Amino acid sequence: QIEQAITALRGDLFYADAEYVLRQMPGGYWLKIGAKEKKLSQINLGVRFDTEETVAMQANAMFKLHTKLPVNIEFTGRLGKRMMARIDANFNPSRFKKFTLSYMFKRNDINVYNKGNRDFNFTFNYHDIDLSLLNISGRNYFVDFTARWEYFDYNDILTGKNIVLANNKHEHYYSYHFKMHYDSEDNPYFSTKGARFLAEYGLYTDNFVKYKNESPFNIASASWRYSVRLNTKLVLQPCLYGRMIFGKDIPFCYYNVIGGEWFGHYMDQQMPFMGIGNMEYVRNDFMAASIKVQQRIADNNYVILTGTFATNGDKLGSVFDSFIHGYRIDYAYNSLFGPLGASLGYSSRTNEPYFYINLGYVF
Repeated sequence: QIEQAITALRGDLFYADAEYVLRQMPGGYWLKIGAKEKKLSQINLGVRFDTEETVAMQANAMFKLHTKLPVNIEFTGRLGKRMMARIDANFNPSRFKKFTLSYMFKRNDINVYNKGNRDFNFTFNYHDIDLSLLNISGRNYFVDFTARWEYFDYNDILTGKNIVLANNKHEHYYSYHFKMHYDSEDNPYFSTKGARFLAEYGLYTDNFVKYKNESPFNIASASWRYSVRLNTKLVLQPCLYGRMIFGKDIPFCYYNVIGGEWFGHYMDQQMPFMGIGNMEYVRNDFMAASIKVQQRIADNNYVILTGTFATNGDKLGSVFDSFIHGYRIDYAYNSLFGPLGASLGYSSRTNEPYFYINLGYVF
């Protein structure tokens, strides 16, 4: 209850910071809660560079409406090869947990590769409306239930022989999502302790209850990683993750995608894979394990070795039919403006080296 109150002070009531001290005393406890000044608004600006998208910029602004029902409004915009605009309205009824109404627009121009070779390109506009009906959060966790409407407007599609896309250039779907998230890591980029766990289940329809007049299709995904400090400079981080799709006639916009270092970088369902730099589609059932060794060689300099091993198949019973592996070595500097570094990787799927430079926080 104390941690939930501290989270509310920071996130819902806009205090710059909040903390507490709890001491056991004869006959009870002594509790002190302290908070810094209250923020009326907040503006954030980020700029980054990498060898895939060159330069990108993102701006974010938050402010609170002084209404009878407390409402926090947040705007986010991104400029670059991928463009995005998003608005979130967080409502905070006094006797209930907060709920959120969000709208997001994206303009994507995406190249998709197959075993290291460019297979096809497509550009599309994406619209998304989310209504978070249940949101329970604490210091390191949140549980969320969301109803979602998604609309895909495909403009130009240059397709290869390995992917068959739907003829319909305008698709919309209604889905329901249950998500659990736990994060106790001390740093999202160079973690030395803590764990991160995320699990999500989605039920997808095209008319609120059915998909193509049959049962909805389902998607389940999960990821877990844990940082083990071996000494003051050496950290070992194992990770498990996967995504499984159940149903018939799955739209290609929900296919499993791997590549890069981060979850959900180009598309929401994207999963990382060391040694594969570009985005590649894989089969419906995908499971992976990775191990990362992080060595700090100076105050803010790191050398990182990572290996990833994965299986995938069209059905759960055939998930071990295909085995792939990949490796990457990174040098990174943890600067005031975000991680700066370069990576060199190789995978059995692409059979060629991959080089990547990243300057700044990832968004």
